[in-house]
Amino acid sequence: MNFEQLSAARAALWHQNNDAILTLEAASDWLAQTGLCSFAPQADAVRRASAGIPVAPAPTFLEAVLGERLTEATDAEALKSARETAESLLVRLVAAGDAVLLPPAAVEIANIGSAGMIAATGCFAFAYALRGDRNWRQPPSIFGMQRVSPLSVDAWKQLDMNGPVTAFELGRELGREVTEAATLRAMGELWSQLRVLPIPGADGRPTKWETAGHRHKQALQTAAGASSAMALSALISLYLQSVIAASEEEIAAFLQPLAPANRVLEVVHGLQAARQLDPIVCEGQRMVHVTGTLPEFADPNAVVADASGADGIEAAGEVEGESLPGLSVQEETDEEAKPKRKIYDRKTASGERKPYERKPYERKPMGDRKPFGEKKPYQKKAWQPDEGFRSEGGASRERSAGPRSAGPRSFGARSAGPRSSGPRKEWGTGGGGFKKREGGFKPPFKSGGKPGFSKPGFTKPGFSARPRATEGAGDDG
Repeated sequence: MNFEQLSAARAALWHQNNDAILTLEAASDWLAQTGLCSFAPQADAVRRASAGIPVAPAPTFLEAVLGERLTEATDAEALKSARETAESLLVRLVAAGDAVLLPPAAVEIANIGSAGMIAATGCFAFAYALRGDRNWRQPPSIFGMQRVSPLSVDAWKQLDMNGPVTAFELGRELGREVTEAATLRAMGELWSQLRVLPIPGADGRPTKWETAGHRHKQALQTAAGASSAMALSALISLYLQSVIAASEEEIAAFLQPLAPANRVLEVVHGLQAARQLDPIVCEGQRMVHVTGTLPEFADPNAVVADASGADGIEAAGEVEGESLPGLSVQEETDEEAKPKRKIYDRKTASGERKPYERKPYERKPMGDRKPFGEKKPYQKKAWQPDEGFRSEGGASRERSAGPRSAGPRSFGARSAGPRSSGPRKEWGTGGGGFKKREGGFKPPFKSGGKPGFSKPGFTKPGFSARPRATEGAGDDG
């Protein structure tokens, strides 16, 4: 894929290939499929591109109605007619509730009537989850991070009670001292938080303002239960489906009016880790696309041979929508994509190179083998005692190879009878031992020969022995 093929695929989706949108039904279907778009290309796109600032490719409502890409060579009369048609269609879409005008990144009095983006009704819930106030049922607060001026609070209450009105009519309801410029400043402050939404007037009529919950109550309920990460992932997927593929910087630049760039990049990396987005390289530039939505592009360097044996035709990238019948682009380019094997030559002693020839495999003869000797039958040898196994007397004992007798075993010359009871030897009579005790032999202690010591016992009197107090014993009288 190259940028030429990518631009051609985008032009087909954005109706920039002489397929202009001229009806309200076609505009509503295209906006619902795109999700988010701008009304016209950025005026400072050339200046930002020359300064190195990324410019996000995005569909525009004006170019879709014009039917071609807006350049310096565009006819002025055709552009003027297309702008009038686009404004008329957009007014009818907003009045029907099929489109919502989102505020730009910085709302000022000079561009209060211009929208930053055009969102479809189904996409408005995700935009409100990023930029709107979750507590949309209550009036705006004059404290906190999303504080507004007291005039904006009074203006929101008047719109909530009376419905859509113009800025001039709203200023008269707020008081005589409130000018139209102050009312527009309050509307811009509320529009930046998506508290109120503009309704452009047809045929030069003034713009009316209404609260966000007047006609989009279901979208606000959906946004109240959606997280910022979920809303960003949905908007990123919608943008990538409309542009086919884009870099991370282009995604952050497109969604800059709704969320900061670092937050957008964090969600993009999370989607790549979850395999929801796949990377692709286009002429050295890394891009991402939604998994499974990338169309098949022909290889611009592949040359497809004619099936009838004629000469080769033009490259597949230069042929506009033509291919051989019955063959897909992938089947046509498989053979050409395979690398050809190079033939290497070898140098000989004379310096000449000879082509490599593969010799057939020949098995060498085995030759004469020495005959193996005769195999002797296995014979079990009798057990022989080791030299270290000896008897008590010092001489080695021989054990018969036959089975062991079932009788009792003998252990030397010792008899198995009782030991003879002779006179006990006295201590100290031999060469060693203890000395003889003074006073002669002392018999062992017996408990019956000496009176023992008995500890006197203590018996606790029972409850029955305790005397009972008679009635009236504790009374004095």
